[in-house]
Amino acid sequence: MTGSSTDQRIDDLSKRVDRGFEKVDDDIREVRSEIRDVRGEIRASRGEVQTEVHGVRGEIHLLRSEMKSGSAAVDAKFDALDAKFDAKFDWLNRTIIVLLGGSLSVATGGLIAAAFHVLS
Repeated sequence: MTGSSTDQRIDDLSKRVDRGFEKVDDDIREVRSEIRDVRGEIRASRGEVQTEVHGVRGEIHLLRSEMKSGSAAVDAKFDALDAKFDAKFDWLNRTIIVLLGGSLSVATGGLIAAAFHVLS
């Protein structure tokens, strides 16, 4: 081998190595560009998800408010029923007392009359 053929081989090898590095460098740039695109998509998706989560939180807050107001309405209905029940129960108690009082009066009057009859 002569010096010029060795130099030519070294030059060819150097050119191939340079082309290989350029190819690797191009590939790395392409991958970095794809990574930037993916990061952008992730940011956009994250924003969409955060918007959705915010919307769901709003709906949950609205439902809680409706449940609380619904609960107050139910409580008011129960209070009204309770008051009605108390009024009916009080009426029933008074009626029983009047009836018992009347029965006791009749029984007492009967006992007095019987005693008076026996003693006379």
